[in-house]
Amino acid sequence: MSQIVNLNEFNANDLIEATKHNENFSTIKNAVNDINSKIGYSALDYGSTLDSTTINSAISSLGAEICMLLLTQGNWSIDSNITVPDNIELVIQQGAILTVSYGATLTINGALKIPLAKVFEGTGIIDFGKKVEKIKACWFGTVGDSSTDDTQSLSNASIAGNIIIPKGTHNVQKTDGENGKEPCVQQVENTTIIGTDKNETILDAISGSQPVLGIPNDNEATQVVKNINYKNLTVKGNSGSSYSDCIHIQYTDGYKVENCNLQDAGRDGVYIGSPLQAGNPLQCDNGIIENCKFSNNDRWDISLIHGENLYINNNQFEAGVDIEPTTSTAYCGNIKILNNIINAGMLQLYNTKRNNDGTVLNITGTISAASNSITVSDASNLEVGEFIAITDVTPDVFEITAINGTTVTLDKNADVAGTNKTIKTFLQLRDVDIKGNLIKNANSISYGAIRLFLSTHLNINENRIYNCDGDGISMDRVTHSNICNNKIMRDPSHSSYGEDYGIRLTRSQNKVIGNTIWGYSTGIRNGRGVNATSEYQPYQTADYDLQNIISNNHIKVHGNIGIWNETQSDKSTVIANNIIERTKTDENIDTNSAGIYVKSVGAVITGNQIKGNFYYGIRLYSESEDCIVNDNNINGVVGSYFTDAGVHNKINGYYYSATEPTVGTWIEGDLVKESINYGTPKWSCTQSGTCGTLNSGATTGSIDTGSNVLTLSTIDGLRPLRNFITIAGVTGSFEIIKLEDNIAYLNKTADATVVDASIAFSNPTFTL
Repeated sequence: MSQIVNLNEFNANDLIEATKHNENFSTIKNAVNDINSKIGYSALDYGSTLDSTTINSAISSLGAEICMLLLTQGNWSIDSNITVPDNIELVIQQGAILTVSYGATLTINGALKIPLAKVFEGTGIIDFGKKVEKIKACWFGTVGDSSTDDTQSLSNASIAGNIIIPKGTHNVQKTDGENGKEPCVQQVENTTIIGTDKNETILDAISGSQPVLGIPNDNEATQVVKNINYKNLTVKGNSGSSYSDCIHIQYTDGYKVENCNLQDAGRDGVYIGSPLQAGNPLQCDNGIIENCKFSNNDRWDISLIHGENLYINNNQFEAGVDIEPTTSTAYCGNIKILNNIINAGMLQLYNTKRNNDGTVLNITGTISAASNSITVSDASNLEVGEFIAITDVTPDVFEITAINGTTVTLDKNADVAGTNKTIKTFLQLRDVDIKGNLIKNANSISYGAIRLFLSTHLNINENRIYNCDGDGISMDRVTHSNICNNKIMRDPSHSSYGEDYGIRLTRSQNKVIGNTIWGYSTGIRNGRGVNATSEYQPYQTADYDLQNIISNNHIKVHGNIGIWNETQSDKSTVIANNIIERTKTDENIDTNSAGIYVKSVGAVITGNQIKGNFYYGIRLYSESEDCIVNDNNINGVVGSYFTDAGVHNKINGYYYSATEPTVGTWIEGDLVKESINYGTPKWSCTQSGTCGTLNSGATTGSIDTGSNVLTLSTIDGLRPLRNFITIAGVTGSFEIIKLEDNIAYLNKTADATVVDASIAFSNPTFTL
């Protein structure tokens, strides 16, 4: 037996006394005080062959002794399992190669001393214990000379644990298997890949159709993989393959991509989501992507299709970010996109499953036939304004109008009773903060620098959008959200003028407050969207709008309209305290030019400052009804301050009509002046109603006792709201609060059941 050293034979004090004048005193003293100083043995003292038998014999003989075990240079064959206990420090000599055969596992639970050279070969498993904190890729033969294929060596190293990849260009490729299935270098649970230099540790996909790094795409996976990390790397995808992501993450809980360059992907820089082919329900949760630079990626820099709790901070993007649940079981939520720079790209939050039947919630509900009240098992994840479906109960979509404990009030009655029915929701994209980002020079974007679609509970605050084509922020069916304190600006010559908007709202319910919008054709548009109900299922009508608050914005347009409000809704839009200017100085004879342009019902327009050569200060178009306009300051317009083409609009406290009103809906207590110049009201409405005759008596309807749902033969002649009607055979006057297809929802229930009864307007009563 050859003993290497045994410092433990000496008493520490004696050794120090005997070496006072030794020039190596400090070194010897440190060795004595080092708790890892051990007796060393050679494995060949316990056998004559370089193999598992010799190593296992040495481990058995040494037992529990705290010591070192040396493997000398040569080719060691590991063809059966070896477990090095934590009391033994394994020392591998320069020139030693350990070939671990398939089916064998080398487990190293103790400390490890190893040269910076290739040590491990084979297709077996190497299991490093906690005392080996970082594994160097060079131990597995990684070269990084830009010509050697390092795919296998990097894969072997990454499976072993936390690895450090040295400087150099490490070529990787994988061409076998189905497209996008198997990353070139695959990770397992609790592993980190770290480069020694962000710009000089390069993984380059030289060919193949697979992602460079990631989790294998396993459609049959039943549990998530935990704790996957990437740091200080340059990862280059194969730009010629539509599946070659730089990093492909799926069914993972806890992942981080930090301080990396991610470029040249044939698809995405970082793709996050579960396999779509099998509809795998496993999410990708709790991720961080921070301080990375993305460039020349073919589709998106980051694409998230299924997961929660993603933090995207301080990155540089070119293509941008796409948050997009793409299956009926997918969900994206609690996402923060903060302080990033986007050059020529966009942020998109887009729910592609607009035609599905909802995402299943873990709750059930019970409802009676002809009732709009449902008792649910748990209402904590439901909110007023959301849309739900109830299995086997129609209509297909209900809007939640009130929640009281576990009792949920819906906007319409159920057709049949349902007991313990599954509840589904249609908003699969929610709880996103987009704050402090700089988006600039985005050319040829169709929808907006920030595009938001079918989502809820968003905060779009304090972003800067400079010189981007199309809209600045574009949102469609977005609810319960804030768009505040953004700067959306561009050089007026940046693109041709058409219908481009600083902020565009379509069928949405949000607060738009404190934004600076300069250089667009229209500052803010709150509009109806298109008339294609099949495209926008489960939202049944193209005229669906909720209340928006548009206030305290500073708007300088180089086009024709400051704020354009074109909605038909049962909830008003508030346009208040905005500063609106037109910077174009040429003569303006376009009568569509207006500081505030309104084609809507129930808008409140107050406290705004409007100046510049708009043709109109405020234009109330013919569709404008029930608007309130007061305390606005209008200066320097070309034509009129106001036009009042609509009906039942209240301007500076009063309504106006040259004769007793014969059009519009009037509410008890309304006062009407004969002219804007007369100071005393002439008519007072003493009974609410709608003027005129409905469809010459051709409209009929059916309703049940105790129901507020009226089925109409036609809705011709009816406006979307505020129609007062009578129903032959039913007592009283009714107000229509919502129209949906040929269904009218009334403000109260009927006291009789009628079928195909005559429907007429209930006219108002005026007194002088």
